[in-house]
Amino acid sequence: HIEDMFRLESHLQRIRRTSRPPRSRHPNPRDMEAVKDLLKKLPRHLIEDRDLADLVRITADMDQPMEAESFLNKMRQPKFAVCKLVLGAWHNSDDFGQCERFFESLIESRFHEMLGVEYYLMMIHNMPKWRDGTMFAAEKYFDLMEKSFGSPKLSWFHAIFRACSHFQDVNRMKYWCERLTYHKNLTPNSTTLQLLNWSEDLKPYTERINSIVNRKQGTPERLKGLSDDNGAPLTCGK
Repeated sequence: HIEDMFRLESHLQRIRRTSRPPRSRHPNPRDMEAVKDLLKKLPRHLIEDRDLADLVRITADMDQPMEAESFLNKMRQPKFAVCKLVLGAWHNSDDFGQCERFFESLIESRFHEMLGVEYYLMMIHNMPKWRDGTMFAAEKYFDLMEKSFGSPKLSWFHAIFRACSHFQDVNRMKYWCERLTYHKNLTPNSTTLQLLNWSEDLKPYTERINSIVNRKQGTPERLKGLSDDNGAPLTCGK
């Protein structure tokens, strides 16, 4: 195996040199193919995790989540930072099904405690950008957050409201407005109102929330702009 290990190291060095700043170019496909062939031939215990981590980083940067995940799967003791790179690459892809599969494998792994609220929120925030994203999936992640992290925050509801608006699902929006009003400790704000203005059918909820906002703000002449939650997209891994 010694000759194969030398060949692997030689290809890896070329790949690293190409992908390192300031050049930061995509590696030569021939080098990548040679590395993949050598990784198949060499026993797992002879392959360094740090080499595989480099390959995960490089392929994730190239927006090749499937490749990145295949290198991750070869690692003996992957670190959470490397898993984050793969999750980030799946988030940048068009494939919600694959992103969901990978995210849920992390929930079931030893890394589950490292998956903070922001990772679940990111799944909800990104739902509209995936062709196969669904309202059902967005709601599932909200429920998982509540189960894992306790009492929800207003920003969680805003994420769900944005999904409802994207999917133009008035009935689910009514349901989530009702659910928000159960949480007496949460005070809707002007952002909440702005997220309700896409359907006439939501007018009763708008009026109810408006009266709460006015009570809290001392009835201003007009509602101010975005406040605590401006809906900036969350990013992960990259």
